[in-house]
Amino acid sequence: MSIISWFNENQGFTAALLSVLTLITSIIAVVVSIRTARMPFTKKVYLRHGPYTSNTVYASGLFVSVVNIGNININLRTVGLMINGRVCVNQETISDSQKVLGHSEETTQYFPYSEIQEILWKNQNSNIAVFAYAEDSEGKQYKKKIDTVDQIIRFFSS
Repeated sequence: MSIISWFNENQGFTAALLSVLTLITSIIAVVVSIRTARMPFTKKVYLRHGPYTSNTVYASGLFVSVVNIGNININLRTVGLMINGRVCVNQETISDSQKVLGHSEETTQYFPYSEIQEILWKNQNSNIAVFAYAEDSEGKQYKKKIDTVDQIIRFFSS
């Protein structure tokens, strides 16, 4: 007895099997459609950080860059450093960070070591992490670890 003749004789089973396969295919199609519909509304930010040295003002310190890698505009409220739960912003250039970033746009804030040195020294000899920090207008916070306070102090002291 071949498989074809078995399915011909058991039409109820064949109908149930085809119904289940159709249901599974429909569920997959709905999930794919929903994910595709949400794709253009992805909000994603990439934080870059590192040391900088400026020859024009003879300063060095840390920088934090925010890049919008999502598909919708992001309205930034704050770009700074987070040390021991406290957000440090550059008061001189804070207005440069409070802007709307379109797709692939970037903003950078510079933090001279002389301005963050006092905060770092207060948290010295601890294992406290320093984070690159950004917050958008909806209150979503983005953080990326830079290093520990002690490591940053050692870097700029050498």
